Amino acid sequence: MDNNHPRTTLSGLARDLDLPPRFAALSSGERLRAILDLRDPGRLVRSLRPDDLYFLLTGIGMGDAHDLLIYATPEQRQAVVDLDAWSGWHYQPQRLDQMLSLALGVSIDFAMSLVRDMDGELMALHLFGRATVTLVREEEDTPTALDHSFMSPDNVFMVSCRDPDDVEAIRKLLDVLYAVGVQFAQGIILAGMRDTVASLENLAFHFRDNRLQDLGFAPFDERFELWEPYDTTDLKARLDRDEESGPARHRDDQGKERPLALTLQDSDGGLFFWKAASLLGDRPELSELVGNLLFLVNRVLSARAEDLSQDRVWEKAASHAATMLSLGLEHLAEGNPERASQYLLKDSPQAFYRAGIEYLRPLNVAAIRVVRDVGGLHRLSILGQARAETVKAALVFPPQMWTGPETDGSDSRRDFITRDEVDRALGTVTGAGNVLTFATVDLGFRFDTRVAGMGPRGAPTLATVLATAWARQVLQGRPSTDPLSGEEIRDLLAAAFQDGVIRPGLRVIGMDVTPEVATFIEEMLDTVEETLGHLDPSRPLETRFLGNVLLVGNDEP
Repeated sequence: MDNNHPRTTLSGLARDLDLPPRFAALSSGERLRAILDLRDPGRLVRSLRPDDLYFLLTGIGMGDAHDLLIYATPEQRQAVVDLDAWSGWHYQPQRLDQMLSLALGVSIDFAMSLVRDMDGELMALHLFGRATVTLVREEEDTPTALDHSFMSPDNVFMVSCRDPDDVEAIRKLLDVLYAVGVQFAQGIILAGMRDTVASLENLAFHFRDNRLQDLGFAPFDERFELWEPYDTTDLKARLDRDEESGPARHRDDQGKERPLALTLQDSDGGLFFWKAASLLGDRPELSELVGNLLFLVNRVLSARAEDLSQDRVWEKAASHAATMLSLGLEHLAEGNPERASQYLLKDSPQAFYRAGIEYLRPLNVAAIRVVRDVGGLHRLSILGQARAETVKAALVFPPQMWTGPETDGSDSRRDFITRDEVDRALGTVTGAGNVLTFATVDLGFRFDTRVAGMGPRGAPTLATVLATAWARQVLQGRPSTDPLSGEEIRDLLAAAFQDGVIRPGLRVIGMDVTPEVATFIEEMLDTVEETLGHLDPSRPLETRFLGNVLLVGNDEP
């Protein structure tokens, strides 16, 4: 396997945990067996970072992975609930229902230990979010089965579920709470009766948000700060100034657990980052670097995903984090892997990620400017498909690369991998802006002008405008965007074409233009040549079939 592939670079992490070096390539069932076959599976589980453990469990499947959750520490179990049972601000009780059912399937003792690890506010929210609870002595009517109501195990409270489908889950919760202790259960219920569901959800979210920050997640209201402007000039100076000082501890290091980093195993193996990281070999700093990279992944998750239990959100965030980090590292190290490997020991992955974002920012700014100049997203089609889609992909933040149409007709986008890709996209977007300026300022064309020969929508494109300006240059000696008649197009065929191709000396527009405009003109003339080169100037022309190449008028030849 390629030494630059992430699985090869990270294989030592699994080996350090007494797992097979190819652990990441195993199926979910094989991963579970590899762990359970260890002499002490609990030692491995307890040594994992909580976020690593959660990703491992979900990859195996919670239905099977409860065998591993048994070994988890209280902090790890709490983290699993924190990561799994929320979507943004909102609690998802059905997910905790599943976890409690799995725990009860193991033993009541395991379910009790799981509940003890959770916040009382979360348990109250789990109950009062779906049921009304009152003291039995306050009830005047004896409940019936149709009421979806039942007594608490101590006969002190009347529980009335709003949805009959929740009765079984609420009964299970109360059984576990009372198994822990009557006083424990009553304390949670009485506290919930004195509060509101909204207040309980806010409190539970606040506690969860604070705990996730220990795993690198951003505070919920600061999750987009990762994309704020960043001073890469200062970062570069700092990296170069410290070049002879030796490795420095990363500023993101927040824990002592050893990383397994399964989320990173399938990121793009061609990244410059992996090439630089592979040069670190088995040095201990690699484990520290990867651990800090996982904190960055979680930071990225804060900005990109609300529901952390959704399929593949972790892998996508990890791939994006590694790709942007790689882009920033390549820029700072000027494409030198050896220098980059030393840089990796001097600052945090987050710093290199933000450097990558900064390298992309001019592309986003250029795309915004083009949309403004063209008059809105709905007019981007005048640029032609490739340029329009490149601009659209660059409008999102962080900008993405358009890779062409898919077989199903949709458009494909991905993160930029190299500086060259960014530079090419920036050239395309700025070039489109320059061509647009040439058409509107130098040629004086207004793209909100309807042109009769362009069909029912009268929507000219940059290519048709420039082709018309070229045609007028050939016919009249100066460029103009006045629509052409059928007779004028026949004159153009006679004057500009020989044996189906444009005469070499006429492949100019007669004005000083920028290189981007010159390139666009060359592409446009290739299209004109392909479309008009086979026509016979001695025969009448149907101009309505030429409106996608030239601006044409209504009069027929």
